[in-house]
Amino acid sequence: MALSPKEIQNLSDLFLSKDDDNTRIAFELMENQLFDDSLVTEIFVVYKLTKIEEFKTKAEKLLLEHGSDELKKAMKIKKSITAKGTWGASEKKIKSNIKKYVKNNELDGLKFAQALYNRYNFGISYLLDELPSPAKKTLLEKFQTGTTFSLKGKDLTRMPKEFYEFTDLEVINLSGNKLASIPSSFAKFKNLKKLVLSNNSLKKLNPKLATLPLETLYLNNNLFAEFPTLITQMKTLKVLHLVNTSNAYSHNPLEVPSEFGELPNIVELSLSDRGYRGGARQHAYKDYPHFSTVKSEDGKPFRLDKLNLAKLGHQQNKECLDYLFNHASAEYLTETILPQYYDSEQQSFDFSEERLTHLPEALANFKVKKLILHKCRLKADQIEHITKLKDLEVLDMSDCYLRNMELLMELSKLRVLNVSKASISEIPESISNLVDLEELHIERSIAKKKMEIPKGLIGLKKLKKLTLSTLWFSCEDAKTHKGHIKNVQVLLPKCEVVVNHT
Repeated sequence: MALSPKEIQNLSDLFLSKDDDNTRIAFELMENQLFDDSLVTEIFVVYKLTKIEEFKTKAEKLLLEHGSDELKKAMKIKKSITAKGTWGASEKKIKSNIKKYVKNNELDGLKFAQALYNRYNFGISYLLDELPSPAKKTLLEKFQTGTTFSLKGKDLTRMPKEFYEFTDLEVINLSGNKLASIPSSFAKFKNLKKLVLSNNSLKKLNPKLATLPLETLYLNNNLFAEFPTLITQMKTLKVLHLVNTSNAYSHNPLEVPSEFGELPNIVELSLSDRGYRGGARQHAYKDYPHFSTVKSEDGKPFRLDKLNLAKLGHQQNKECLDYLFNHASAEYLTETILPQYYDSEQQSFDFSEERLTHLPEALANFKVKKLILHKCRLKADQIEHITKLKDLEVLDMSDCYLRNMELLMELSKLRVLNVSKASISEIPESISNLVDLEELHIERSIAKKKMEIPKGLIGLKKLKKLTLSTLWFSCEDAKTHKGHIKNVQVLLPKCEVVVNHT
């Protein structure tokens, strides 16, 4: 018996659904019925997507009986879906795969994409390109909840014109797509208060956005070559997120215009670095404090001048220390910032892993016997004020970019000095100034030539421990290497010489 149009549509819906029980019902309904060619795509979808062997066998039999030679070739295409039920490709690739499946045969790409969307929430890019206009609008309605529209992570390069018919929207989230621009049609969203465009490919903003009553804007992880100055015209903004807004492969940080500081209503602001590339610090914004998120504590707008933002960043997240060291007054550092790092019992400061470019003179307002600058990445010309710490006994500058130790030779009370991994190529003769030195750690510093033990070091009577590494010895064979180590031990008989094999 031939199937009626209504029965065919019912079977189509059952086969394309994500429920395996519906698939079973569809096969049962087809028993003792004449096969209708319009169901070929539905059967093919089951054949390709099901994990139930019974369904796959039934689908294969029907396709081999009723499918064309070109369709049988498509059955052999290896485009798999993973065990987790996700297509192992982007939406762009999915679209390409669907087109490969339906090329030169009777398969319907829209049905294929609809099945993928129903089962795995993939294929929407294809649907929004190929569906007729009314169907597109119906599909888009699924992403609307009240006055909120959210269509995330679908690799869309543009939004269909039907999207701009949802003119009452107050919140739009299009994050995780591939949008390179925002069309003027956005001006239709007269009530839009929140716009999320993070993780796209935006290079500029459309001026029409400044005409909207936006209060919240997310632009994280885009490709702006310049700071999006249009933001300075958005006087209604309260929440702004600008994390990693420039091209991650660009070495040029964005310049924040002075007008940005005049936004009157900001209560939440997010900025951050691009991170580190090849050991080099990559700031997202030029000459600007780098913080994650700062928020108003009383709901009132805060000032956007750079120093105030740095103070908020440190107060709320313990960030922006380097900016404060470079720009805050000595009084503010002494009274507000430095006490947070000072151990009065140990008379010590620990700034471990703070990425610093300056050591402030205000440190001298404290009695400092111990200073930890491990992984601060400081260079010799950035620590000129360290010589004012006359009581300093322990200094750890390991994993910095020190390169030379000359300035440290003025710290006459040092007992312990750690300059390991600090790119030190030689020990200066002036180390003899450190008459109280008991420990010197200098392993894993890069030697340009075979190390020579300076006479100044040999004359340090209190030296009890010297830590080196094999990098200090430019040796062609193990015998020569052992000889160098023995020479050091002979020259420093009362000192424990530790050589780390690195």
